[in-house]
Amino acid sequence: MPILALHRWLFAPPEANPLPEALPADLAARWGAFLHEGLMVSLREPTRPAQILATWPSGCIELITQACEALDLLWQEARTPMAEELAFPGVFEYEVVSELGRLMGDHLLEHDGQLPDDGEIRQMCRRLVRSFFGKADAAEAESVG
Repeated sequence: MPILALHRWLFAPPEANPLPEALPADLAARWGAFLHEGLMVSLREPTRPAQILATWPSGCIELITQACEALDLLWQEARTPMAEELAFPGVFEYEVVSELGRLMGDHLLEHDGQLPDDGEIRQMCRRLVRSFFGKADAAEAESVG
């Protein structure tokens, strides 16, 4: 789904274009790439991929498979009524999805190769999504006032 179409679909009035319950496959693929980027890539820490894989107790495919389970939790948070009412204040994939991957990777490194549990991931998602859309809310308030 092209980004502009996704934006229209995500932010159309619910009665006109309700969001699906499940994360759409094309969006899951894109978000998976950005989650991987945040999890494994760091210009400031070029050894991060090796550190992540050395700390993770299994293989890379298993890591990405398990990490991508967080995308369903992110989708549930991103499709909240608050998100449906606001414009995109930036690039969601960079500011939320990739950042979620980075937080998950940091957790893995700090907790002996364990990814955060679902409750911790939900909290991360909620904080990232609210922060992202909070910028839109603040920008709208400034334009009105």
